[in-house]
Amino acid sequence: MLTADLLRYTRRQGRIMPSLLDPYNGELQAGAAALIHLVSAHLGRRRGDLEAALRALRSPGVAPKTTRGLAKLLLERCRFEVGAAADPPALRGDLFDEAARVWRSGTTAATMSWRAEVMRRVADKHGLSAPVAEAALFADLAENQCLAGWEAIAPQALLFRYNTAQVQGLLLMAERVQLSAAWPTSRRLRQLFRFLKFFRLLFQLEHSPPGGEGERLSLTIDGPLSLLASGTRYGIDLAQFFPALLLWRQPWTLRAALRMRRGGPGHLQLAPHPWLRSHYPDQGQWVPRSVQGFVERFNQIGSRWHAAAAEDILLLPRNLCLVPDFVFREGQSGRIAFLEHVPYPVPGRLRTRVAQIAEAGRGDYLLACRGVPSVMPLRGDAPFLLTYRRTLLPGPVLQALEALAP
Repeated sequence: MLTADLLRYTRRQGRIMPSLLDPYNGELQAGAAALIHLVSAHLGRRRGDLEAALRALRSPGVAPKTTRGLAKLLLERCRFEVGAAADPPALRGDLFDEAARVWRSGTTAATMSWRAEVMRRVADKHGLSAPVAEAALFADLAENQCLAGWEAIAPQALLFRYNTAQVQGLLLMAERVQLSAAWPTSRRLRQLFRFLKFFRLLFQLEHSPPGGEGERLSLTIDGPLSLLASGTRYGIDLAQFFPALLLWRQPWTLRAALRMRRGGPGHLQLAPHPWLRSHYPDQGQWVPRSVQGFVERFNQIGSRWHAAAAEDILLLPRNLCLVPDFVFREGQSGRIAFLEHVPYPVPGRLRTRVAQIAEAGRGDYLLACRGVPSVMPLRGDAPFLLTYRRTLLPGPVLQALEALAP
């Protein structure tokens, strides 16, 4: 992902437009290929050497800022390891202890070779020669770590990845994101919500009934700057969601209100573009491991209720929708209940959701979130609000299900 100093965009009357690269441009592909070759040539060498070579590289037709952005994306694909014959912290500790002992004794401190003598003693203790011990002394520093491997990528794919990273970097400064599209197929709709839930995003879905433009979907996603806490982590989750949107083949429009560090507020507006392509595999209606894990743990406790990953979207008055994570079925009566897990307990958003559920009379719908102090007062007005300390556990969920009115 690109940091703010590596983003390239233009501003026109408050509109922010990312400067996308043409992945089919020959000069850009040659520049990307040179960077990729440089990384491959540094396998087994120091990270500091690789970063210096990447900084020094100049490619015709590729702006220096673009080169730095491409290099950062390549470094994110690298795996660096400590290549040392001994544990560097332990080696340094023994060296400092021995140096202090020798210095206090005054036996060799007066000679010019006292440092070499101390290094020789420490190297002997670790079964190493002095030069090998010297090389291992600071091998754990980032610039001294060795490139042990990396995830190779084709030049054109790197250019597509750069364009996606440009948009992701802008979304880190979003206050709110709005998505509008024609109502998708059930497969694509469930895939969209799987990604939203997987990245723990706060969203509100509206369903527009068929009209002049047909049935439409309107999705509002809270941005990282709308949260008082966990904004950085949430911003990364929102940025990682964007490639999932690029899996859609149908037309869509994304609008984001941005709070830029320079130049004041702005807005980003995007639509499908041939230079934007997702690097995520199209897995269809996949189920995240966290959902699968909870379902398995709940069904292992042996109750009358059986849990499964929810597939339905529940319509509410005023064209609003609920998107549960889990569905529970009672074996004897066939009753059905739903549970929605809210990972970031924002009181304003929770209060709105509670009011919507109460207005719709959904006595079969549970909300679950962490029990932070700002949320606890809501429990009195919402008996269907389940709170937990650290992790959502099957036992309290079962108790809440049993307490539901028939």
